Amino acid sequence: MHLNNILVAFSYMAIYNLSDDEGEKSPNSHWKLISSFNAISKTTETKKYHSALTGLTVILTKVDTPIANVEFVLAVNKRTEKEVDHALEHLVLLGSKEYPYEDGLRLLLGRSLADFGASVYRDFTVYQARAASSSGLINHLPVYLDHILYPLLRKEDFLTEVYHINGEGLDRGVVYNERKDAEYSIAPEYDYLFEILYPGTGIGSKRERIFNVLGNMTIQKVRDIHKKFYRPENLALVITANVKEEELFRSLKGVEDKILRKRCQEKPEPFVKPWQNDLPKIPINQTKEIVLKIPSFDEEPTRGAILVGWRIPQKMTDDIKMLQA
Repeated sequence: MHLNNILVAFSYMAIYNLSDDEGEKSPNSHWKLISSFNAISKTTETKKYHSALTGLTVILTKVDTPIANVEFVLAVNKRTEKEVDHALEHLVLLGSKEYPYEDGLRLLLGRSLADFGASVYRDFTVYQARAASSSGLINHLPVYLDHILYPLLRKEDFLTEVYHINGEGLDRGVVYNERKDAEYSIAPEYDYLFEILYPGTGIGSKRERIFNVLGNMTIQKVRDIHKKFYRPENLALVITANVKEEELFRSLKGVEDKILRKRCQEKPEPFVKPWQNDLPKIPINQTKEIVLKIPSFDEEPTRGAILVGWRIPQKMTDDIKMLQA
């Protein structure tokens, strides 16, 4: 037996104290049901599972429809590294170490009439995929997960995809082109507002010119953020599909085996879950007014905005459905 396979087998047996024969009888026993509820109807049940082996979380909603959806959700607190999570989101989709092809994920998902994308929010990053069949989506989960957990993150991809200066001395890059319009909008002022309301938490930040942020960014900063947050313990798969748990867990077995092999080869740093610190206190009876000037396309600017925000001292209600409504 190959050394890597022996290490994986010992990992299973160490957790469950199983013999080889006993292990064969319960290949999915490490997936523990954490909670379940009916959100839409009595026949539509959502279940949350947690892997005792790798820390992966799966939230499965079974629906009687051919369309299947999956979201890979990672809690991210970049704090001082503004825009790094946006750059990382682009680079993740450019290939993994096992699938080192820029368009490989797109072409593979396209065979199942699937599309994919990603979005970056203040406190988390999510990668999405949608397919015309549950079986097609489930079969491609390992490939997508390999991109998320083990991307290439090459320096040359960073230069072309994120930011560089071309031979004519002009700023270029896909991320740069997406973000440069924000330099002339009020969007960064929301960051400033959140920094006032939640100082030092990473939800907000003081305004910085996007050119300075991208110019000071490096591929190593991107790799560091990936190493810190893109971990199985911090990853949740939110799946809406007509699929059985056994089929789903079977498709994830190869991914979990690889995670265990990697951990045996290199011991990971202790995981610190994001967003667990208490919020810093601020004076709730004090009004703070700040005027910020932003660049404008117009010689005589005629537009502006007023942003108002406040923090309440405690949670409003335990009735989540009423709050959502």
